[in-house]
Amino acid sequence: MTTPRRQNGMRRSIAVLATLALLLAACGADNLGADDNAADDAASGGATSTTTSTTQPAAGAPNDSRVPEDATLEPETAQPVEREEPTDPEKTETAPPPDPTPEPADPPSQLDLAVADLASRQSVDTAEITVVSTEDVVWRDGSLGCPEPGTAYTQALVSNGYLIKLRVGTEVHEYHGAGDTPPFYCENPTEPYRGDPGDA
Repeated sequence: MTTPRRQNGMRRSIAVLATLALLLAACGADNLGADDNAADDAASGGATSTTTSTTQPAAGAPNDSRVPEDATLEPETAQPVEREEPTDPEKTETAPPPDPTPEPADPPSQLDLAVADLASRQSVDTAEITVVSTEDVVWRDGSLGCPEPGTAYTQALVSNGYLIKLRVGTEVHEYHGAGDTPPFYCENPTEPYRGDPGDA
């Protein structure tokens, strides 16, 4: 049979054990919270450390990214822009007008032809030939004042004839012709018609 004293001792022991159990439970909770906080701090510290390590400049690089005031900035080379110069109508070069087509030289006159032919025949220079006379005449027939034996000619008067007389030394030479035909040398000339062509 249990005595009242023993019962009181047991109650005290139970109370002490309960108190110890509560204290142990409280200490365990505190330790868990401290461990959790430590883990959180460690995680935060690691993340911060990681972030800090990624943002820190590389070894040997300057910490200040600002450009010093005395630094010289090289200007960018501007590309030249081609500009079309305005056309000044006063300065516009105009091509010179083409040379006019030279006019054909006048054909040699009948006198020039006669002088050149006589110089060739006589083997003399044209300066040695003297012009005696040039005149418009009427030839008696188609022989133009220089008939050749055995040749038949028209018997009509030739009113547009001409006669050129040239001298080389003491000899006089005749050149006959009509219209625009070139003159020809006549060795045995006859006199032109001297009357009125209407009377012939």
